[in-house]
Order: sequence, then C-alpha cells, then structure tokens
Amino acid sequence: MAGILFHVPDSGIGGIDEYTKLMLHMDGENDGTVFTDDSLSPYTVTRYNAVTKIAEKQFGTAAGYFDGSGDYLSVPDSDDWYFETDNFTMDFWIRRSPGSDEFFVQQYASGSDYSQLQVGSTYVDFSSWPGSNRAQYNWSYTFSDDTWYHIALVRDNAHADKLRCAVNGTFLSATITQNVGANELPNHTAALSIGYGAYSSAYLTGYIDELRISKGIARWTTNFTPETGPYTI
Repeated sequence: MAGILFHVPDSGIGGIDEYTKLMLHMDGENDGTVFTDDSLSPYTVTRYNAVTKIAEKQFGTAAGYFDGSGDYLSVPDSDDWYFETDNFTMDFWIRRSPGSDEFFVQQYASGSDYSQLQVGSTYVDFSSWPGSNRAQYNWSYTFSDDTWYHIALVRDNAHADKLRCAVNGTFLSATITQNVGANELPNHTAALSIGYGAYSSAYLTGYIDELRISKGIARWTTNFTPETGPYTI
C-alpha cells in the first residue's frame, strides 16, 4: 500500500526507513559541492571544502572526497544524535588515501564532552564522555590504502559487549576500557561533524560513500554480507 513503510526488525537491510536519521549517498557531479540528506526527514548538510568525485565511488554517481586539509561536513545538533540507551547503527564505506589521518563521525562540545567514532589505519575506536556516561572501545584492524571497506558500529543491547564493530560484515573482538553497559550515552550540544576530529584536529584524506545513521535499531546482530547497492526506501 502506498505511504506505508514496511520493516523487518534486525533484517540487516532496512534501507531508508523510519529508523534512518541521516542518509548521505554522497552522489553528485565531479567536484560537486552539494551533499544531500536522503532520510525521510532530511537535514541541511553544510560542507567545508569537501566535494563529490566520480572517479572513485562505491555506489551511485559519486563519493564524498576529503583532501585532508580542512575538509568535512556538518549537520545541525539534534535529538536524533542522542542515542540514550537505545540500539543504534552507523554504517558507511571508506577508502583511505596513503598518509591519511583518522576519520571521524563526531559530536564535540569540549575535550570532556563528546562522542566519536574514529577510524585510523590500524583500528576503529568509539569513545564517549563525560562521567558515568563514559564508553571506550577499540577494535584492531589493519586497513590497506586505496581500498574500499564497509564499517558498521552497532549498539546491540542483547550482546555482552553492547557496542560492536564490523568491518566488511565481520564483527571484531573489542578491547573495552569502559563498557557502556545499560548506561545512557550523553546528549551533546554540538553539531554532528563528518570527516573532522576536533579533539586532535585530524582530517581524513580519502573517500566516504553511503553513510547512514539509524536510531532505535541494531541493523546487524551477526556477521553479514554488506549491501551491493545503495540503500533505498
């Protein structure tokens, strides 16, 4: 029936649905300057030097390109980035260039008030402050340059680790400094930034494609095969 969204919980696909709070396909023209949120309630995405490139992409017409020198995207602060105790999922494709700094999806209010997903050359890390809401997880993985990888960060409250990370569909073993447990993640008064880490002033050199943030669902709870095309309604 028209106008009704159907969703199978934890199906792993889901696409663009009622749980999808941000959906950046990163499509556009070469050196394009428009980044569109294709979620059902879209946000305005402000770009800082980042562009779309058609030469390297995972899906669609282009991917977002970040040159390592002041390039990032910003999305306004919202309760959609306040995950509380809910399950949630961030997933995207990344292709790092040689010599790249870390990649971040981050809300940063101050050095003691932030949450961030960080991807380095040999690890994925999630950390969140302050105080009793602290969480700190690290997953070891060696990323090759100029290679596309699918990364998924999943809060799965049914799993002992609670926060889990999968690379190319395989969940990794975590080193947990502080398990989030049943704790509520903090609510930061800060924009969501993509590609820039304010704490360390780090910028990605490379490409991002098909970035989705979902609130209220663990998209995957076991190893999976990443989608072979863009997410759709």
